[in-house]
Amino acid sequence: MKSQRPEGRASASFQWSAVLILLGILVLVFIGVEHRSRGPVLQDFIGNMMEKLDLLAGMQANLQRSIEAEKNAVMADTDEASHEFAERSRQAADFVERDRRELENLVKHDHTDQETEQFAEFNGCWS
Repeated sequence: MKSQRPEGRASASFQWSAVLILLGILVLVFIGVEHRSRGPVLQDFIGNMMEKLDLLAGMQANLQRSIEAEKNAVMADTDEASHEFAERSRQAADFVERDRRELENLVKHDHTDQETEQFAEFNGCWS
């Protein structure tokens, strides 16, 4: 029996958030190696990068919560339980959106071309 993967906005968004997290880590390592002597400028950059990574981790966790609640809503025994799980899914998706907006502000302020490109791609999947 084949296992089915979740489809739709949440699944694609989850995958892209994981990609963004990995990209962020790689960029952070690269910048740290290349610019060790830059002092405060590097510290600001690293601080922004850490904030981005924190937001991405939160987005990933909330995407997972939303997916699980969505599945539970479909599988619930009663309409009441289904509505409760659906509301949990919407709340988790709202948290993702809140973090996405905050991340958007950080990306606009301090970004690489690749980061901007991937963020735009995530936005296309999320919309």
